[in-house]
Amino acid sequence: MEKTFALLAVLASIGSVQAADLPARKSAQAPALAASQWGGLYWGWGLSGVQGDALEGRGHWWDVNGTYETIGTDGRNRAVAGEMHLGYNFQRNRIVYGLELQATVSALDVKGISARYDVTNTTVSDRLLSYTRTPLSASLLGRMGYTFDQAFVYVAAGPSVAQVVRKVFQADDGRGYQWLAAGASNSFNKTSLGWSAGAGVDYKLSGSLSARAQYLFTYLGSQKYNYLGYPFGILDQGTQKVRTYQSAVTVGLSYALGN
Repeated sequence: MEKTFALLAVLASIGSVQAADLPARKSAQAPALAASQWGGLYWGWGLSGVQGDALEGRGHWWDVNGTYETIGTDGRNRAVAGEMHLGYNFQRNRIVYGLELQATVSALDVKGISARYDVTNTTVSDRLLSYTRTPLSASLLGRMGYTFDQAFVYVAAGPSVAQVVRKVFQADDGRGYQWLAAGASNSFNKTSLGWSAGAGVDYKLSGSLSARAQYLFTYLGSQKYNYLGYPFGILDQGTQKVRTYQSAVTVGLSYALGN
């Protein structure tokens, strides 16, 4: 019996020594969340294809002979614009949100017909041509989206402001009544407030550099314009409201500071 207990003690000691020599097993851990790091300050630039629309409202005119109502023809044109942006992101797991300031310089010039007297389709006047430009615009966008590995897909919306430069020019095409003197023009330079909304995707090219594709629709409000001229030596005055829209598709690059 004593030999049996001694043998068991020896076997137990050998087993404990062998167990001590084995490497310790690590407890299983959940894999780390594979999300790109988008938080922090960034800036960038891009190139945009822009379509502009100027919606010419009805005009209301008066002179010594009476009052008139005119109609016009809406204008549409396309151009290339340069874009710059500066923003800051916050990231919580795969959710990313933040603010971004976008500024655009454009040569977009929308041509339309501001006024012609053709309300009843029986009387036609010489056309008053319009030229509407938005050389400078900016938007402060709130952005929110979700990351898929290297891609960040987002929606964006916020207030916008733009410089709207407008000129109307009296065409003398022999059709009849003129609203301004032949060849005369009225020019305007206004600041217009509106809003923007859109969506896009940013894609990580490296830790600091990302590529961007974005669509943004911008409504620049309805502006009232007061016209003044002397056709045939008679004072002629008119008012008209014009609404301005823009749609832009932008591709560009962003650089994250501090990464």
